[in-house]
Amino acid sequence: ALFATAHLVPRLQEKGTIDLYLSRPVGRVPLLLSRYAGGLLLAGANLLYLIGSMWLIVVWKTHVFHPRFLLSGLVILFAVATLLAFAFLIGVVTSSTGVSLMGTYALFFLSAILMARERIAAAVSTETAANVIKGLYWILPKTAELGQATVALVAGHEAPERLANIHYFAVYGSTALFGAAALTLSAWIFSRKDF
Repeated sequence: ALFATAHLVPRLQEKGTIDLYLSRPVGRVPLLLSRYAGGLLLAGANLLYLIGSMWLIVVWKTHVFHPRFLLSGLVILFAVATLLAFAFLIGVVTSSTGVSLMGTYALFFLSAILMARERIAAAVSTETAANVIKGLYWILPKTAELGQATVALVAGHEAPERLANIHYFAVYGSTALFGAAALTLSAWIFSRKDF
């Protein structure tokens, strides 16, 4: 989904393209948000095709009707929406598709690594570094936890042991706040950018 949508903002800001859009009676923020909505629609269509096709094959081969498998697509779409908002922020700042993709994937993997924040914080030498690691965990999206939640949803299990101590609302809420903040900041920067 990110490969299919990371170019939406950098290409929008190319000379000629941005001039055409800005000559229309559409504000900059609605323009950017419509590109974001289009990216989400594309990602949702990709997910529907992938998960829907896999679900139909499983139903056809096993005759097992498993609706939780389809619901897992919503969790994945939520994670993609958050990462897409960050990709838009990088795209607005750098106007580069490559940097937008690399930065978003770096965020994805850093967030997954920070799931082990307690062990990492115990390994660092200062209390300040440990607090920075714990703070980064709560600021960045929870990609690993969302992955575990997807697997638990499909398997029909309770929350994984590691998530039992963390309230689901905190995981989803902090991830949603990160996405909303990234999209708001990208809209603010885009509205003030000189083309």
